[in-house]
Amino acid sequence: MNAIMEAIEKKRGELVELSVDVLVISEFTTRHACIDEEHVKELAAMITEYGFYPDRGIQVNAIRNAAGDVIAYRVVAGVHRYLGAKLAERYTIYCRLYYDLTDEEECFLDSLDNKLAGVHKRVKKKNRRRSEASYKSIQAKIGGPANLSIDKLVLSEFCTRCFCIDWDHVETLSTRIQERGFFPTRALVVNVVTNTDKEAVAWRVVAGCHRFEAAKKAGLHQVPCFLYYDLTEQEECLMDRWDNEMDEERKKKKGTRS
Repeated sequence: MNAIMEAIEKKRGELVELSVDVLVISEFTTRHACIDEEHVKELAAMITEYGFYPDRGIQVNAIRNAAGDVIAYRVVAGVHRYLGAKLAERYTIYCRLYYDLTDEEECFLDSLDNKLAGVHKRVKKKNRRRSEASYKSIQAKIGGPANLSIDKLVLSEFCTRCFCIDWDHVETLSTRIQERGFFPTRALVVNVVTNTDKEAVAWRVVAGCHRFEAAKKAGLHQVPCFLYYDLTEQEECLMDRWDNEMDEERKKKKGTRS
């Protein structure tokens, strides 16, 4: 799974605004066959009222011909957002481009986007009573998935579990990583700190302390990360708390199954 993530990362391009008219939905997008029309209407209403946030840009595969010219833009992930934008009569939409993805890579990106969407829904539900302003502020700082060198990562002092590491759990995770690899859906949450020139100067692990230590013990050189940019101390604390709560939720579900 790490190999396909690395291949996709190499094909990752820029964030651009494209005309909705040039986009076509990939046949490998699972949700295009089961559109939730009510959800599309809700998204359209939100887009009309608040606009289309760049951090919610759809994932697009830009297909090039032998001359290097783009001949097709395929919506790989974000079908409901795309249809919501069309219903809201947006002429353009933010897109994260990837170049010449294979069929398998399109399927993988679609699957990853669905899983991340599920995580965001759970976080919003569990933190409904918390400051809406804080949540929106964090969402506006999303960078997206990336593979980073493990040597450049440092633990945030606001990552609560860094002070009470369960080394037995680290050992278990390390063995699992060696056997199965590091799943991108369990990516570390990383705050990329930038300077005044917007150059990255630090990569702080905000959530995923045990996974980070386990990856080091397993001898990995790179790990999947989900990036945020220039989170405040309060926002780092919130991300850490949300990750811990979702871990507890996973444990309860596993206990129910067993």
